[in-house]
Amino acid sequence: MFSYSVKFICGQNAQTTQPCTPVRQGIYATEINSHNFHRDQTAQIDKRVLLVVQNDAPVGREPRVAQAKHFDTIALPPDSATMDDCCHFAEKLQFNPAQLNIGFLELVSTVELNVVAVYTATDLKSGGISIEVETIGVRQI
Repeated sequence: MFSYSVKFICGQNAQTTQPCTPVRQGIYATEINSHNFHRDQTAQIDKRVLLVVQNDAPVGREPRVAQAKHFDTIALPPDSATMDDCCHFAEKLQFNPAQLNIGFLELVSTVELNVVAVYTATDLKSGGISIEVETIGVRQI
């Protein structure tokens, strides 16, 4: 089995009165791509999510912890790809995309995958946009 742990951040942090927040003011989005590059093997993928900030509330701030919850199970055909993004997370986890939501998406697959996360952030004052693309490392379990 192959495991991938992908950080995600979705929504907006517009807090100006709170001196301690998990991230600075801004609008955040994450898009996670899963590519089954095998030509003849279907990937059976179990997805779990650990939500540490939900609708602006730091539900997983120590000493509290976030427990993994089942998110989805899919069969990804050979030579195909799919994605999870903030819209999908908001729908499945029933969180408000206008508020800050942070967590991990864990993918456990029967075959090795190419997993890439795309992170974008917009500054609330200047409107400037940043983007980062990160290849997610695999752990064999």
